[in-house]
Amino acid sequence: MNNDLIELLKKAGSIFDDGNVVQSEEAIDILIKDNPLRVEPLIVGAQLASESKNLKRALKLISKCLKLNSEDLEILKFSISIFSQTDRFDEVIQYSTKILKLGCTEVDILLKLCTAYRKTGQHSKAVIILKELERRNQLGDSGNYEMACCIQVLTQGIELACKYCLEAIRLNPTHTLANMKMADLLMIGGEPDSALKYHSRLLKSPNLFHDGGYIATLNNYLMVQNYSKEYSRDEIFVNHSNFSSILNEVYIKPDHKTIKKQRKITLGFVSADFQLHPVYHFLLPLFNYIDKSRFEIILFYNTPEGERDIATDTLESLVDELHFILHMSDESLKKFINSKNVSILFDLSGHTARNRLEAFAQRLAPVQINWLGYPNTTGLKNMDYRIVDSVTDPVCSSEFLSTEKLIRIDNCFVCYNVRSEHSDYNFAPRKHSPYINLCCYNNPAKITDIVIKTWASIIEQVDNSRLVLKTRYCIESETRSYIFDKYKSLGVDPSRIVLSNTTKSYLRHMDSFNDMDIALDPFPYNGTTSTCEALFMGIPVVALEGDRHVSRVSQSLLECIGHGDLVTSTIDEYIQKTVDLTADKSRLYDLKCQIRSDMLKSPLMDGKTFASKFQETILNLIPDSYL
Repeated sequence: MNNDLIELLKKAGSIFDDGNVVQSEEAIDILIKDNPLRVEPLIVGAQLASESKNLKRALKLISKCLKLNSEDLEILKFSISIFSQTDRFDEVIQYSTKILKLGCTEVDILLKLCTAYRKTGQHSKAVIILKELERRNQLGDSGNYEMACCIQVLTQGIELACKYCLEAIRLNPTHTLANMKMADLLMIGGEPDSALKYHSRLLKSPNLFHDGGYIATLNNYLMVQNYSKEYSRDEIFVNHSNFSSILNEVYIKPDHKTIKKQRKITLGFVSADFQLHPVYHFLLPLFNYIDKSRFEIILFYNTPEGERDIATDTLESLVDELHFILHMSDESLKKFINSKNVSILFDLSGHTARNRLEAFAQRLAPVQINWLGYPNTTGLKNMDYRIVDSVTDPVCSSEFLSTEKLIRIDNCFVCYNVRSEHSDYNFAPRKHSPYINLCCYNNPAKITDIVIKTWASIIEQVDNSRLVLKTRYCIESETRSYIFDKYKSLGVDPSRIVLSNTTKSYLRHMDSFNDMDIALDPFPYNGTTSTCEALFMGIPVVALEGDRHVSRVSQSLLECIGHGDLVTSTIDEYIQKTVDLTADKSRLYDLKCQIRSDMLKSPLMDGKTFASKFQETILNLIPDSYL
């Protein structure tokens, strides 16, 4: 490198250090133009762009650099860093492999390669490298975290994954991803209160802001509280209501919009779940029957386009537009939604994964509504409304638990639609069996210790009863032992616990209900889709009435189909109701047939009426002058 170029690059760096980022970039761009065959300006430019968090520019420059020289080890190592930060995992694999062939076996490169393998679904390849690092005692905190992630996927187990996670945290107590993974593993094991301790610890870490994980951790922290029996509804509300203040203070300046007069009212729906997901079942009735002459519907799908499936295609066929928005910044998303003249924008995620609450906090549309995907307030001041019903959120006693204004839809806040290919599904409950099959097909995170204790009491009182649990985490032997041990500690013979893995076939999944007798609803976090599926297949669902939305959803569903008698007020009543239902098998069979019939003719499956009520509710939010 000639001396003049060295001096000019140093000058550009000094300009950058003085805080003049734009001027520095302009100087670098001139040097790149004047030295088209030199890598040095590209390298320096990429390094400065990386320091200023302008990863788009860094990626562009390092890609140009590799075209000039893809054999230099230092260039390759730096490119891996940029590709890792920009989720370009195929390139990470390509150039990491090249580095290894050059004889470099640095731990950092190997770990980045493992992450890339994991992110691209090649977990077995990652484990081979990780086991070698483990043999060399070089896993460290990041390696243990990577091993935990891979083990969980490959074995569907949590015991061994927990071991590696805990070791990562021992080595680095503030390791953001390891703490979040440990919390996730505890949730799978039905221990939300233990999971919350890891989230709480992270939120107190000053490094969390720098790691970029504060809001993600806060979202998880708020979500998990819905599963906890230790937090009162008032405490949960206070924690949620602080969310908006945190966003406004750290990230966001709220904005305001006005509704534009249009021939049609444009409704936007933002979600990461426009796929074979529970949300899908409840969107179909609305999109099938909403008045398309009055409404235009646009879906904003916050997920990679590669996650499209048959449900995505179905939804897209029912609406006017569908757009993938994961790659958009909050500011870009704001401009994009504004260009579509969206009058009312629905958030269908709340604090669940891949939400866009930070963008909603900036006001993306004149009217913003939370519905369906989250069982609590978002806590956002700019989220105007939340759709509920009078059972989930009783009038006058629930308003103080929501930062949004509650709007209620008669009968039920949702309408259920079984997948169209199985709408006439063969209903054939068995009449005779040596067993009474109790079941729960819910997320294992909902099956907490108090729930297990309650179910153990039922099993003890009902002769020849079995508890059938269906979850995708029942394959690995250590996980099965972990579940069996919980019931064994309460005096339940493990042979009376049947662990069933989830089935890919929806047909087989629904068919399995024909072998069940009673579905046991978890608490405090009720089932929704699982409750609807059981009722559709004629299975009585015994539920416990709670004091908040998340604990009253099954009650809403049961009352909607005319079977509110299956809702109990105390745990003792919950146990007794279940025991009483098992006493007469003939009566139980008749009840199954009745539930199926009542479900089919109830408002819960009347999509046309629901859509009419829904759009009437929405129209009432818009001034007459705009209609």
